[in-house]
Amino acid sequence: MELRAFERVIVRGHEIPLQLFCSRSDRLEPGMVEAVVNVEGLPFKPAGGLWTSTFTPYEVFCSAWIRWCANNLPERLPKSEKQCWVLYPSAEARVVQISSIDDYRKVLKVAKRYDKMKKRWGIDWEKLAILCDGLWLTEDGLYSVGYAGFEVEYPELVSFYGWDAESIVWFRWIFDKVIPLPKVPHSCKVTV
Repeated sequence: MELRAFERVIVRGHEIPLQLFCSRSDRLEPGMVEAVVNVEGLPFKPAGGLWTSTFTPYEVFCSAWIRWCANNLPERLPKSEKQCWVLYPSAEARVVQISSIDDYRKVLKVAKRYDKMKKRWGIDWEKLAILCDGLWLTEDGLYSVGYAGFEVEYPELVSFYGWDAESIVWFRWIFDKVIPLPKVPHSCKVTV
């Protein structure tokens, strides 16, 4: 029963929009995806993985993450478009989509971990990485489970406060194509 509920929060690669990845490096290759690891005291994010945000080619900024950095931490922006790539998720990709507290609870039924420092339940990232290819916190999810008061309202659960923007943490390389941003038609920007 729990696995059936979990399957309802899985989206396939063809349902995932193109993703943008930016880094401080001028290269991106499959070996750069580090294994995800649970971090005691920081249960809302795993260490490792590959972090992307939905590519928004005709908005002001090229992704929600780039927009957040421009408004909050401009020093984290890439130096140029040459440090950004558009990723095409494979049709076989299986990604958990969290858009609501109900979605979050479905994930916890199959991959739950108690964080001793926070004294709350959160996702067991290492177990989740066995079950799927990534986790997508949508804009709706960010507002449902990532707001500052979430842990007051749900004292037993860890919030996603700290994700800052809609994004996907990928647990493995599962992309059909990766194209450097300068080679993709767009009018958005990645710098300020």
